[in-house]
Amino acid sequence: MLMHDVRWSEETEERVNIDRIMTIIHSEDFKARILDLLGKYIKHHQEFLQFCKVMDSYFIPLLFMKVCLSMFYHVFVPYCLLRSTELGLSLILVQYETCAFTEMLVFALVGQTLINKSEELRQNIFESPWYMCDVNYQKYILMLLMRTGRSTSVRVGKLAPMSLPMFLWILKTAFSYLTVLRQVTD
Repeated sequence: MLMHDVRWSEETEERVNIDRIMTIIHSEDFKARILDLLGKYIKHHQEFLQFCKVMDSYFIPLLFMKVCLSMFYHVFVPYCLLRSTELGLSLILVQYETCAFTEMLVFALVGQTLINKSEELRQNIFESPWYMCDVNYQKYILMLLMRTGRSTSVRVGKLAPMSLPMFLWILKTAFSYLTVLRQVTD
């Protein structure tokens, strides 16, 4: 039997690959590169958090007013729509309510996406092979895990994060008020 005819078992092949990977992971060059890359990621994450903080401070009053007004017109526009007998006015009111609904949905989707990405980042960091790396790297990962424990979000008047549950709460509350208003006026 010739040497090139000998086939390694899959188990042996896998073990050789694992040994190669472990040799690379334990090399000083890899450690230096991964720490440099991690430092860049941490810096990028901090810049992103600072950007979110600035955007949050900008959107807090805007979003708070928007939600308060939304509660108002999600009650009175459908009420006027139900009371209207003119077709032209009804179409205008339907168009207005659709636009207002869509605008709140867009705010909620953006807020929910930010929350989801924040939670996904934490999960990805936790599932990475951080335990195989050097202690300095593990300390960086621990700091990242601690920071990503608080999800990043755009808040409504510092009360609650703008998200899909908040959007549903706004609609549910508005239509509850609409029902009460209809019962009182009928």
